[in-house]
Amino acid sequence: MKLSRYNLFFSDHEGDCLIYNGLHNTLVRVDEEVKNFLKEIKLGKECSPPKKVLKTLEKKGIIVPGKINEKKIFKVFHAQEKYNPSKIFFSIIPSFKCNVDCEYCYQKSLRESKNESITPMNGGTINKTMDFIKNMAIDTDCDEIIILWYGGEPLLNTKIIIKILDGLSLWLEESGIKLKNHIWTNGTLLTEKILNKLLKYDIVFQLTLSGPQEIHDSKMHWGEKSTFQRIIKALKLLQSKGAKFLIRVNVDKDNFCYMEKLLEDLKERVGIGLNISFYSILPCVEPFFESCTYDQSCLSVEEKGKIPKLWKLASKKGFSVVFPPLSRRVGCIHGRAYSFVIDPLGDLYKCITEVSYEKRKSYKIGTIGNNGRLKVTDNENFYDWMNSDPLQISPCKDCPFLPVCGGLCFVVQRDYSKISPGYSCPNKTIVYSQVKFQISQRFPQYFQGSTP
Repeated sequence: MKLSRYNLFFSDHEGDCLIYNGLHNTLVRVDEEVKNFLKEIKLGKECSPPKKVLKTLEKKGIIVPGKINEKKIFKVFHAQEKYNPSKIFFSIIPSFKCNVDCEYCYQKSLRESKNESITPMNGGTINKTMDFIKNMAIDTDCDEIIILWYGGEPLLNTKIIIKILDGLSLWLEESGIKLKNHIWTNGTLLTEKILNKLLKYDIVFQLTLSGPQEIHDSKMHWGEKSTFQRIIKALKLLQSKGAKFLIRVNVDKDNFCYMEKLLEDLKERVGIGLNISFYSILPCVEPFFESCTYDQSCLSVEEKGKIPKLWKLASKKGFSVVFPPLSRRVGCIHGRAYSFVIDPLGDLYKCITEVSYEKRKSYKIGTIGNNGRLKVTDNENFYDWMNSDPLQISPCKDCPFLPVCGGLCFVVQRDYSKISPGYSCPNKTIVYSQVKFQISQRFPQYFQGSTP
């Protein structure tokens, strides 16, 4: 017997040991005696724990037979999720137009370049998009469709969103297929009229803040208007209508120290119990347009290690901190086989960020044909993407956190050979803290009087 390579160890408030296994998404609590058994197993010593204890540890995946290669198990789990057709994903960009000017936006020059993609989807592309989604649903025999509405600012094109949803809803209902939607919006254009039209669909709204008012408004510009106040107004509207929403907070070097003030502002102006998440601004991994000059404000790997302080602070102030699921076999929806990004022209990509690259056309995998089906125009791009394997790159292949995060960003996986040999995983400093925090939220009795 040997210990699983994917065990993570924590101490509870009584000094007992909690062991979380990411491969099987299991949690056990053991006393000092069992902990000593595990130490002996790790050292390769002969030991005879009680049969009941041994059986439980085996069942939970905490200990495994010596000949078992858990990387092969993860590889199978990864492939099962990657090619699972029960859920299919579409990220739809009706237009790249936006009404605000965000300091960290990587799409600015794309919008300023008089590119044809600035024009909203036309009627022909709308119809082909609906046909593509329906055909993919039929071909995969899926149970659920998830659509992410993206931009630009998607609410500039509410009519397009509603036309597509109206065109899909009855057909999906008759086919017994669930439809879920996420809209990533800056929130400044949300009105009661627009919200009432959208609420008949299953939609989660995500609105982004970058600090308290004076900080946020310095990063997200809309003429002389306060974007912060407009977002607060939108949050109150969503709350009053019982809509589902999430507040995403972008964290960087400039605003980290203002996060407590932001949380206090939200409590005072909107209330407690709000769903909130914290994300560090990421540096560019590919040449975007020159207008993206935000790299110098990104948190370093070490600075990201402070983000768990924000989770604890938000939780203490009555917010509900939102994370991805604890166990992820594929780290990003764009890594799934049945996940596509549809741009305003009906061109298809695998990643939402690659649509904004300066040489974006070279990352296109195909387009929607006149028959409403995928027309692959670049087999190499498509198969390079689908052959990405976290077990083939050094930061992931021996990492104990791999089943928790699902591996590095697929863009990094695909292009790893071009990246500096000294590349360090940007998530490693916080994954352990994230697991511990999520366990403490689910099982608070194990952390009474202690700081998770």
